[in-house]
Amino acid sequence: MFDKADPDEEFARIMAEIQADDDKIVIAVLKAYWGLNDEQKRGVRELIHKIIEETQKLGEAGTSGE
Repeated sequence: MFDKADPDEEFARIMAEIQADDDKIVIAVLKAYWGLNDEQKRGVRELIHKIIEETQKLGEAGTSGE
């Protein structure tokens, strides 16, 4: 989806797009995450990684002709 860019440039571009789109959900998630303590953030990261893994599995299953 995105070109391989400098990670800082990519992050700045993504944040600019979020701000320009005024995406209320993404902004609310970022604000909520920022207010968490380290243990809570670790839990959110683990959840997100699991969601990504499952989404990738579903994508792979969908492309295998099942």
